[in-house]
Amino acid sequence: MNNLSSAMDIIDDEMVEILKSLERGEEISDANILLTLKRKGYVYEIEEHEDRFLNYRFREYEEKIRTSLPVFYLYPTYACNLRCSYCFQDHSALKSAVIDDECLQAAFESMDYLQERSPSKELPYFVIFGGEPLLKRKRQSEVIQKTLEESNNRGWKPKIVSNGVDLEFYTDMLSSYKLEYIQVTVDGPEEIHNKRRISATSGGTFAPIIRGVQKAVDNNIKIAIHINVDAQNLPLLPELAHFFVEQGWKGNNLIVPYLAPMRDISCMEYEHRLPEHVSLHQIFDFYRNCEDMSVIHLVGWVGAEIFRKVLETGHLPSPQFKFCGGNMTRYCFDLNGDVYTCVDSAGVEEYKVGRFFPTLEIDESVLGSWRNRSILCMQKCTSCNLALVCGGGCTKLAAEKEGSIGSPFCTDVQDVLFESARYYYPFLKERTKGGLHT
Repeated sequence: MNNLSSAMDIIDDEMVEILKSLERGEEISDANILLTLKRKGYVYEIEEHEDRFLNYRFREYEEKIRTSLPVFYLYPTYACNLRCSYCFQDHSALKSAVIDDECLQAAFESMDYLQERSPSKELPYFVIFGGEPLLKRKRQSEVIQKTLEESNNRGWKPKIVSNGVDLEFYTDMLSSYKLEYIQVTVDGPEEIHNKRRISATSGGTFAPIIRGVQKAVDNNIKIAIHINVDAQNLPLLPELAHFFVEQGWKGNNLIVPYLAPMRDISCMEYEHRLPEHVSLHQIFDFYRNCEDMSVIHLVGWVGAEIFRKVLETGHLPSPQFKFCGGNMTRYCFDLNGDVYTCVDSAGVEEYKVGRFFPTLEIDESVLGSWRNRSILCMQKCTSCNLALVCGGGCTKLAAEKEGSIGSPFCTDVQDVLFESARYYYPFLKERTKGGLHT
């Protein structure tokens, strides 16, 4: 697998020996094989040629980012009606405030300005985030309605990230607008979900979320069901999958349940967090042995995503020189008039890159420290054969655990790749039908 040239091949023992011979500096007699290996970027005459191609792909990557659509997140509130067992926010420090009309208008005017400056002709990707954006309270309902009106008037189709507890209350209003989809979280069957996704004031949250999802789907609203996976709920995934099937959600294109690993984005050392390759190993076993698991998609494990995309397209995805949208075109606007690039850092003063209220003022130096972060800027990454897969790792965690945004944050991506290769190999082999896979 070569993430620089986006080539992947299934090879036999003879080819393994040829590659080892070349690595030792030995000549090989088959000129056609050597030509093929060079064309696919598996071997180079001299290191300078590889470096030159690396820089070419990076410029290509940067140009793609420069011309890609802007990504906007809006935080109408930081308040939440849940106290999840793994939440990284300090609820004691949060107020119940909701963005006021003047600040909301300034946020949209700033988004308009940034979109106009963008070379992209596409409409922006717009996300309503939080806190909990769909809290059942009058002022917040009014803000959400104004936000949807402003975005739809611009031709935007928002995505809403919600815990889903009050979704049922909002569905009638939401169905009047064009939405990309609503993401809600269901963390397992009812008993374990209610132990993790805890209401601040009332009983279990599983039942109201399921009612809200069903009502939304009945109103033709697409729902993505996010499932945080860790040691606590991992064994119960087949049971949750069976519940989804019993609900009649299998094959329903309006409902997309998906798994994502629980990550330590807060540095709080969450006790149930598993290394990603460990949870993935068990998940692949479930996929092999439990038919109902097919109702749940696999998202968020980088190595697994790579192999899945190869199966779908026949090609490796482009090399990953950067980690996430915070290093690319994302802006996050909060109710206090502040601007961030990292979704998980909004509200934390030290990660602020500017303000938009009363006027838009971006600190280009601070923004540049996020936007310019790439594997080519980090010495450890330049000599790592996994860098083009992981993109240098999470910027926020690099700052908090390694002491600098300019440092890489390494994970178990190699083990994730190996687990993924073992699982997807039979599918890849069938796809190639004995031929080269490029």
